[in-house]
Amino acid sequence: MDCYTANWNPLGEDAFYRKFELYTMEWNLKEDLRDCLVAAAPYGGPIALLKNNARKEKSPSARPLLEIYSASGLLLASIPWKSGQLVQLGWTASEDLLCIQEDGTVLIYNLFCEFKRHFSMGNGRVWVSLSLPAGLPAGNCPRDPWGRFRCRSKACLSWDTYHQCSTREVLQNHVLEAKVFHTEYGTGVAILTRAYRFSLTTNIDDLKLRRMPEVPGLQKPPSCWAVLSQDRVTIVLLAVEQDLYLLDNTSCSVVTPPGMSPSAGAYLQMAVSFNYRCLALFTDTGYIWMGLATLKEKLCEFNSTIRSPPKQMVWCMRPRSRQRAVVVTWDRQLMVAGNSTECIHLPTEENPRAELVLAATKAPAAGSAVSDEVRSQFPKALTGEHRFVLDEDSYLVPELDGVRILSRTSHEFLHEIPEASQEIFKIASMAPGALLLEAQKEYEKESQKADEYLREIKDQKLLPEAVSQCIEAAGYEHEPDTQKSLLRAASFGKCFIDKFPPESFVRMCQDLRVLNAIRDYQIGIPLTFTQYPLWDGHMGGDPRVGAGSGLGRISVVWGFGPCWGSHLVGGVSEVGWRELQSRLAASPAGLGHQLCPRPRGKGL
Repeated sequence: MDCYTANWNPLGEDAFYRKFELYTMEWNLKEDLRDCLVAAAPYGGPIALLKNNARKEKSPSARPLLEIYSASGLLLASIPWKSGQLVQLGWTASEDLLCIQEDGTVLIYNLFCEFKRHFSMGNGRVWVSLSLPAGLPAGNCPRDPWGRFRCRSKACLSWDTYHQCSTREVLQNHVLEAKVFHTEYGTGVAILTRAYRFSLTTNIDDLKLRRMPEVPGLQKPPSCWAVLSQDRVTIVLLAVEQDLYLLDNTSCSVVTPPGMSPSAGAYLQMAVSFNYRCLALFTDTGYIWMGLATLKEKLCEFNSTIRSPPKQMVWCMRPRSRQRAVVVTWDRQLMVAGNSTECIHLPTEENPRAELVLAATKAPAAGSAVSDEVRSQFPKALTGEHRFVLDEDSYLVPELDGVRILSRTSHEFLHEIPEASQEIFKIASMAPGALLLEAQKEYEKESQKADEYLREIKDQKLLPEAVSQCIEAAGYEHEPDTQKSLLRAASFGKCFIDKFPPESFVRMCQDLRVLNAIRDYQIGIPLTFTQYPLWDGHMGGDPRVGAGSGLGRISVVWGFGPCWGSHLVGGVSEVGWRELQSRLAASPAGLGHQLCPRPRGKGL
């Protein structure tokens, strides 16, 4: 507690970021993550790895191995991969694993590597857009190459009419790249073929393939692309050197983001935020543009001194925060940039003195000396006293309120410090929650300073606010000792308030018991307090906010010892519970000995 802010890194005047370890990974990987296909489910979900995917040997011993791990690295299931060459892995909102092959086939497995079903991105119904002359009657609609058509428009007098056909393009040209995305319709899949054509489906449970318009003159793969959602319509944004193309249902158009620097250069990477509302673009001059995914408003920009193509770029935002930031990684380098003239630069062990690089967007070019003002404001950042190290290959997993960082040996979480925690723990803070925490500590020491702190809070009539601050901050803390300290302070403050409603305090204690239980490495779900109510499934069914992620993993969670959250498993039948017990008992991690009877409580 005395060095609580030691790992805080400032980004601008009001925002701080910290990175802490969730788990020491138990999977004992021999391969680098760069040599594997990796997919991690959000909300602290499982991790899928495909090993030996690049090997061409036909020996059974050299076959790729598909493995599913918990977030702590415990093996849940594994199978040798006997099907076709995989291009991409991804997770659905209900936490089924999607395995996308280069022939367009998508195989779906559950959490235990059990095959469920498959579908193809190259066969079935494909809706393509054809341009019609104005006023053309329905009977004269142009047909597809196989002589078939089907109009959605009743009048059939518009320029754009959708026709049903079966495509052979995916089977002939194969899949070059693929992405799994989530919309209000469900989990979708988008593919790019070797003919540089895009196809997608917005809901794999109601398969309707949509072939996107062709990009005129495209003779090479786009440097980067992403799937966006605008006005309930799914579109594809792709970059070819310095040009951005937007593919909707009917047309291909060139777009220019508002406020984009004329000297920005060619696009190298793009990233869509967790809620699909924001977009970030990285160019070969080190310029980062951040704005709304509608491409109608610019939020901020940043000029980086690193011009090489990044390995990954993801958003790192906290709900209801005014700070906008992206995390960009290269080989063993990580940078956090946002709506500030500064960035947080986390280097490798080979470059320890560059721990925190403060690069000004209006300042000197690369290689120039750091100003005296910056030196005086952040002296420790320039001496390397506070150092974050990325000493091995890492993989970023965007979350609702931060970014998970996976490596062979560790699993970490990078996030913005919530306001409640800042108010209490910031150095020299005089916030009511900070004073109440100090009062409780002095009370334990039997010091009269406790009374002085309490009187100061009471004189300002801020004691209820102080208690609420401590309760809220306890939820954002990962370490149980810090949680207990804050809750003790809240309990101490409640004693001096008449008729303080206990519901928030009791509920927080219950929620933290649940969260601490499932964060245990043997269960391995590092859910945060911000993610918890959405993962719980109370938000009304939008897969993008986790309502669909729940029952499968909720039932897994409550197969283990702690049963405090029995309200979560009301939908799990007794038969389903017994089946879950038998599966876990036979799991590679040997988890059967920890199973408990199905939780029962009010309403179950």
